[in-house]
Amino acid sequence: MIYDGRKIEVQRPRLRTKAGEEVPSENYQKFQKNGDRQKAVARHLMRQCSTRNYEGAISESMVGFGIKKNSVSAQWKVATARQLQELTARNVPQDLVALLVDAKHFQEDCIVVAMGITLDGTKHILGLWQGSTENSTLVKDLLTDLVERGLNPQKPLLIVLDGGKALRKGVDEVFGKMAVVQRCRAHKQRNVLDYLPKEMRRKASWRMQAARAL
Repeated sequence: MIYDGRKIEVQRPRLRTKAGEEVPSENYQKFQKNGDRQKAVARHLMRQCSTRNYEGAISESMVGFGIKKNSVSAQWKVATARQLQELTARNVPQDLVALLVDAKHFQEDCIVVAMGITLDGTKHILGLWQGSTENSTLVKDLLTDLVERGLNPQKPLLIVLDGGKALRKGVDEVFGKMAVVQRCRAHKQRNVLDYLPKEMRRKASWRMQAARAL
C-alpha cells in the first residue's frame, strides 16, 4: 500500500465467498492508488529535495519500496505532467486587464510563458508553450489558445512584452488594435545596461530608476 509517498509491505486478511472466490477490499484498494504517492513526490521535490536524496529525506518510520531515484523520477514525471495539463486547460479569468508574455530558453528549446493580471492585481500563470525558437507562430498559437479558453480578443488589454519582434507580430495578428502594448521596463533597462562598461552599469541603473520615479 502507499504510505507517506512510498510503497510499504503489509499483511492483510483475505475475504472469500463460500464458493472460494476472493472479495476485493475497497479500503485496501484505495491505499494502493498511486495518486497520493505522486503528490508526495511532487511535494518533496518542489522543496528542493533531489531524486538522489529522496530516500533519505522522507520518513524513516518503516521500510518502504519504490523510493529509489529511478522510481521517484518516474513518479515526478507523472505528477508534473498532470499538473501542467491542468494549468494549460483551466479557464482564463474574465476580469483580466493585463497580459505579460516572455520567453525563456532551455538549451535547444524555447518556453513562452503567459501571465495574466486581474483587476484586483492578482497574477495568474495562464500557460507554458514549447518551441524551438521564439517565433510569431508560437506566440500566435499561445494567444489563440487563451482566446479559446475565455480571453476576449475584442476587449482592450494591456500587453507587456520584452521588445522582441516575434512577440509583437503574434500579438498584432490576434488582438490587432485592441492590444495596448508596452515595453517591459526590466527588459529595457537590461538591454541598455548591456551596452555599457561594467563600472558604469550600477550608476546608470540608479539613474533610470530615478527617472521612472518622476
